[in-house]
Amino acid sequence: MGLKINDIAYYLPENILTNEELIKHNPTWTIESLEKRIGIKKRHISKKGETSLDLSIEASKLLFKKHSDLTEKIDGLIYCSTTEDYVAPRNACLFQNALNLSEDIIAIDLAIGCSGFIYALAIAQGFLQTRIASNILVVTADTYQKFCNMHDRAAKPVFGDAGAVTWISASNITQGLLDIQCGVKGGLYDAALIAAGNCRIPKSETTAIPKTDSVGNTRTIEDCKIDGSRLIEYLSIKIPGQIRQILNRNNFSIEDINLFIFHQSSKIILDLFERLIKIKPEKNFRTLQEIGNTSSASIPISLKMAIDKDKISKGDKIILSSFGTGLYFATAIYEW
Repeated sequence: MGLKINDIAYYLPENILTNEELIKHNPTWTIESLEKRIGIKKRHISKKGETSLDLSIEASKLLFKKHSDLTEKIDGLIYCSTTEDYVAPRNACLFQNALNLSEDIIAIDLAIGCSGFIYALAIAQGFLQTRIASNILVVTADTYQKFCNMHDRAAKPVFGDAGAVTWISASNITQGLLDIQCGVKGGLYDAALIAAGNCRIPKSETTAIPKTDSVGNTRTIEDCKIDGSRLIEYLSIKIPGQIRQILNRNNFSIEDINLFIFHQSSKIILDLFERLIKIKPEKNFRTLQEIGNTSSASIPISLKMAIDKDKISKGDKIILSSFGTGLYFATAIYEW
């Protein structure tokens, strides 16, 4: 029994932060430098009091509007976020209550960040194969802009807030999820880190003091810190290697893949993968220019945009590849 994606809906907050607005707060930054390295022109940001849960509920309304009987069908829920509403409980139970889903569904929370969607596919496949569930919602929502210091060029221009909901069910045909490979490099946990605010380092007056690093980025340890050079050094080897591994064991070549959808982290990383894996530019689908890095929602939003732009046809083979905080990473092959 396989896994198929039936539909995807996503929601972007109304507020938009442009590069021009960022430069007003940071006169030493330039639009040219932001767009050349990061490749993002604007990003959507949640309002004060607007949470990941809120964004995912709005996305679900769009999905349920198209599929009016879906609420009664759902018997599985995987909620992926690292910017949840409360320390406890997490968001899955809140989402179940808000959407009035059955009390008899299996519901779990997954705190994996940018790689969450592909990890969730692996878990969903297990639910389907063991018949624990037959119709599953994979919810991916994050609001990292709330944790980005306005004067941190490594984080503030990169992230966008968003929520996505993906409806998954079992498939008896050969198409759908063909293979999946997950991984983690815990030694790089601090390369993408929000250090303060939980049990290890509770918030205090000290944790709220901003400091400027050697390259001019200012943040507190309550803010998101990204060490791009360490991430790129590792990912430039690991992700191309993981993609080649999963292709080889399925007897596919790079040429057999119709579209590559990577986690939309930054232009410099997408360009690097394109060169190292020898992907034709038209096969490297990109969405980050208009919405930024939307963390766990990045892959499903990009997949939905590719569908809507007729970039995917029946029978196409697609590589989905993600990486982020943890450092978690994952790659899947999906036949449409």
